[in-house]
Amino acid sequence: MTLKSCNRKKKDVLSNLTNIKADSIELWDEGTASYLGVQELVLGLPPASMNTLELVAAALGNDPDYFESVGLGLAAKADLALTTSEVASKATTVDVNTALNIRDVEITAVNTSLESKASSVSLAAELASRDTAIATKASSASLASELASRDTTIASKASSASLASALASRDTTIASKASSASLASELASRDTAIGSKASSAS
Repeated sequence: MTLKSCNRKKKDVLSNLTNIKADSIELWDEGTASYLGVQELVLGLPPASMNTLELVAAALGNDPDYFESVGLGLAAKADLALTTSEVASKATTVDVNTALNIRDVEITAVNTSLESKASSVSLAAELASRDTAIATKASSASLASELASRDTTIASKASSASLASALASRDTTIASKASSASLASELASRDTAIGSKASSAS
């Protein structure tokens, strides 16, 4: 075995010339016909490409408490029995599908009901017709004025009590006059007397 130089000049791989590197020492290995680091040549040490523990430690951030943290985290999780119980208490896919089918039926019924209602266009047209009809009627102010005029006219007329009293007075006066039978008898007597006068004068 030989040392490899610092400048790592290109050498014949089969030669045993010496090379030296500033940061490491590599020796020529006849078995692999290549330069190997000292650590790779020491019995029991793996090459750098196979140093699995160092790679794992680096991946874990060289945290010595990593596995303890993982254990504590796993202990804080729910156990399998509790998880299974919770899952069993949830609705099954059959229950969910049944509920969804019922919901679909209800939505269909609502849609059918909505389709049976008047559309907003028809309703707007109907309201416009009503508004036009209302506009042709007398306004509340005009109607109130007309009713006030009627009330004034009615108030100027004789009340029913006054009219009844006047009619009663008329009836009394008429009753005090001679009846038509008495008047006819009186007129007949007058006619007889006049007739007798006329004959005696002749």
